[in-house]
Amino acid sequence: MESTQRKNAGERGEDLVAGVLARYKAPEAVVLNDLLFDSVDTTTQLDHILIDRFGLLLIETKFYNASISGTSSDRNWIAHYRDGRTRDLHSPLKQNESHRTKILRVLQQHGLRIGPEYTQSVVVFALGSISDLELTPEDSARVLDTKGLEHHLATRADFAPNAGALDTSTIASVAALLESLDKSGDAEVHARHLQMAKETAERHRARREGRRPARDRGTYAPRRSHPRPDSYDREQPLPWRLLAGMLGIAALLVLSMCSGRL
Repeated sequence: MESTQRKNAGERGEDLVAGVLARYKAPEAVVLNDLLFDSVDTTTQLDHILIDRFGLLLIETKFYNASISGTSSDRNWIAHYRDGRTRDLHSPLKQNESHRTKILRVLQQHGLRIGPEYTQSVVVFALGSISDLELTPEDSARVLDTKGLEHHLATRADFAPNAGALDTSTIASVAALLESLDKSGDAEVHARHLQMAKETAERHRARREGRRPARDRGTYAPRRSHPRPDSYDREQPLPWRLLAGMLGIAALLVLSMCSGRL
């Protein structure tokens, strides 16, 4: 029940952000929502990608009816609810940076060499308060609410870290590639993604609690020391190979002595 509520809340947040992106006025812009990529050892879900002449803008959406605290260096942030409950969440800044690295790698693998200055990422809290976050000026510009996202898009040309030289052909190629790799409609990949997300959450929870994750726990069985039987201490017969070797040496000595006499 709780996971369903979280999913519904996440979908509401993504719908709000998708609405903001739909109002972005740029003739060459392409917006992709709810993408799921699959690779050999992991899956990656991206809430939104905006592609325009300034490059790719990766957007991670969060939807918490809570006050969020944390710093730029924290691996986990904390959601503080009004009823006193708290919940840890993996730093979306670090999460987004991981997504950005993977997207760049995918583009390069398919021959689309886009410089890192043409990929940016922001985190949008569609609900909740982010005033308690203690972030560097650079990170503060990357953590927004929906109004902040609207302002970010309106002033994108003023603060873009590049010349806005991505042409319409490249924009179309990037969008087509990402759409072709999207597995959000694949039930098997989606189920694997949910399972991996569950295992990741368990690892984070176990780390906070100072224990090993349940699936990684092993039962340590010390080696049993058996007493040696009494016969072990008795004089043991020499191995047959050693006896054969000694007999061979003796035979050579006898032959040598006989040859000398002759």
